[in-house]
Amino acid sequence: MKSNADDRYPRNFCVIACLPLLEQRFPAYRDTLTRSARHFAEAGELLDELAQQDVQGTEGGATLELSFLRKLSHSRAKNLLRYWLYNGVWLCRRIRNSMKY
Repeated sequence: MKSNADDRYPRNFCVIACLPLLEQRFPAYRDTLTRSARHFAEAGELLDELAQQDVQGTEGGATLELSFLRKLSHSRAKNLLRYWLYNGVWLCRRIRNSMKY
């Protein structure tokens, strides 16, 4: 059996069993999912922009003070922390600062 035809794999199961049912019941599902994916991408960009603004409020971004995070809403603090860890903001700033003479 070829791997693409093996519905034991989740992706193949979706392609073989689920997507035809979705298309039968919701003929525009592809357009709807595409539009939703674009909306999620835009929302992600906005969250990154907000986090970039919040990083400016930290002391150079090399550290995140708990007192600063506590001033933000829970969701905004989580967004900043995710951004800071994922993008290595702290590491980039630390390296840049250590290279200054």
